[in-house]
Amino acid sequence: MLEDRRGRVVEIAVKVPSTVRDKGFRDLRHLAARLGEDSFGGIVLHTGPTTIGFDAGLRAMPQSAIWQVGAR
Repeated sequence: MLEDRRGRVVEIAVKVPSTVRDKGFRDLRHLAARLGEDSFGGIVLHTGPTTIGFDAGLRAMPQSAIWQVGAR
């Protein structure tokens, strides 16, 4: 989990499969429900090549994407 100065939380999970299915977000959805309005979204990092949007601010992103942020 990452929390910003306003108390908003982004939940992150890491999965080994290259394909993320809806059930891969089960734990993130449970945590988001417990956090309520403090939940800002969730990310599942996977070994596949693409970013896929799911419901309610949930995304599946390649693990390699974390190394591309801010890269020049």
